[in-house]
Amino acid sequence: MQKATGKPWTWLRTLDKAGAMEMPHKDIATLLHHNHGVGSWWCQMVTVGYEQARGMRFKHQVASGFSGNASRTIRATMKATFTAWTDEQVRAKWLPDAPMVIRKATPGKRIRLTWTHAPVRGRGPTRDSIMEVNFWDKSAVGQTKTLVQLHEAKLCSPADVRKSKAFSGEALDRLRTVLEA
Repeated sequence: MQKATGKPWTWLRTLDKAGAMEMPHKDIATLLHHNHGVGSWWCQMVTVGYEQARGMRFKHQVASGFSGNASRTIRATMKATFTAWTDEQVRAKWLPDAPMVIRKATPGKRIRLTWTHAPVRGRGPTRDSIMEVNFWDKSAVGQTKTLVQLHEAKLCSPADVRKSKAFSGEALDRLRTVLEA
């Protein structure tokens, strides 16, 4: 932190003095950039850290709600791993009754989909969240491996993040079992 921004977490005091508790996220990041010469990525890092430290933002909270991530490295080709998501018959083996609509698929790179959640306790409306599945070839000589990372957005609460991470992790474990068999 200090090497990248010129300060350790004394940013909390600096931002308090600047009135950041009353500012929206974008204004805090702009203040860091223009008044303190902090680089773009670090502006976001410091702003989110400040907001979390001051109770203005929960962990995993983003502008559109909350988001959760899960990832696994699978001993399978990128093509087989990608196909396991896009082919409904293959997907049914590890993710049965998947309530999703693939919105965009870029072979070997990413899939963007809408995930429909059932009503809470059987009451209320269904809820959609956005999931992005990213793929990275991690193969080396004699080893075929693909890293799969899931990012689910538009979650409603920290509890939803915990559920998403648990569900996504279990789903990726099932995917690994199917592809590595």
